[in-house]
This record gives sequence, C-alpha cells and structure tokens, in this order.
Amino acid sequence: VKEYGCTLELDGSQAQVAWEADMEASTLKLQSESPRFLVLYQNSEVSIDTAEHTNSLLACALGFAIAKWANPWVAEEVADERAEDFVRKELQDAIALSLALE
Repeated sequence: VKEYGCTLELDGSQAQVAWEADMEASTLKLQSESPRFLVLYQNSEVSIDTAEHTNSLLACALGFAIAKWANPWVAEEVADERAEDFVRKELQDAIALSLALE
C-alpha cells in the first residue's frame, strides 16, 4: 500500500486529501476531513461518501474525476505509452544516423 497526500481547492476552500493505492488489491482510496469526503475505487466501481454540508455534486464530480484520471493504473498506462514513444524515437534517430553514415 502506498500513501500520498495533496492539497485541492474544493468549493473555494483548500482541502488536505490523503490517498492510498493498493496495486495488488486494485483499490484506490481518497479522503479529506474538511470538507469530509471519501472516494473508494475498487473493482472498477467508484463509491463516494460526503458529509451532509458538503457540496455533494462538487464532491461527486471531483471523486469520479480523481478515481478515473488520477488512479495509479492510468498513470502506469501513461508512463508506459511515454516510455514506448521515447524508445521508438531513439530507435528512429539511431537508424537515421546509421543510414546517414553509410
């Protein structure tokens, strides 16, 4: 389990968000104490719990966006794609250089 933290602006105020990812269990959990909300991404499903006074629509939108785009599996896919692009470019440059030397 890896734990992270960040500060987000939610409904005009800053919120300290703690999140943890368990790659083996394929879970992602994000939570904030003030305003209180909890986002759980597990088995490709998102569950969101908020305090009564929290802007639920805003918290849900934030929860789904984070679960979809900030989860470690998407980050891993993006890193893989960028690494492949880098290697492809290096190979193309090396081939072009070797052809130019001949």
